[in-house]
Amino acid sequence: VLAIAQEDGGRVSESALMARRGWTQDRARAALANMLLRDGLCWLDEQDELYGVSYWVPSAMRWDE
Repeated sequence: VLAIAQEDGGRVSESALMARRGWTQDRARAALANMLLRDGLCWLDEQDELYGVSYWVPSAMRWDE
């Protein structure tokens, strides 16, 4: 998940994990929910222009672009 986020400037979504890693929607959703709720590693963006719902990982975000 962190590798995908880093490739996309900090953003990750269920569809990106499904397309790039071959994960099922349930697996992608569970991984992102754990990062958000249990671990507190990302922010939820429910108004993302590209995916509708995405997650932002601050440690993987590119601040200089």
